[in-house]
Amino acid sequence: MSIEQALEKLTAAVEANTAALLKSGGTAAGSSSGGTKTSSTKSTAAKSEPKVTPEAATTALSKLKDDFTVDKKGLAKAKEILAKYGFAKMAEITADKAADILADADKAYTELKNEAEASEGDDL
Repeated sequence: MSIEQALEKLTAAVEANTAALLKSGGTAAGSSSGGTKTSSTKSTAAKSEPKVTPEAATTALSKLKDDFTVDKKGLAKAKEILAKYGFAKMAEITADKAADILADADKAYTELKNEAEASEGDDL
């Protein structure tokens, strides 16, 4: 096999891998630099899915609690979310449940915000 044939074969393989990666929702590492960089599937997946920390979940629950003090609705929702995952206190949140808690806190925040905006419209 000549060098030209080997280069053509490798180029075709790189293009096929890049197309498959882009089709699956990832990005091609080094695609703008002529393909000189390589990336493993694990590192690409880790970059595309940022890890949510327990601190981020705690911050979201605190914001929920602090922003909706009327009738303590925010506090009640925060406690409800913690209980759903088996926690009594925010300090107990574990890394494996942080993303789910954050998602639930964001959803509850949106619901309470929409509810508050709707009730403000009733006063007019």
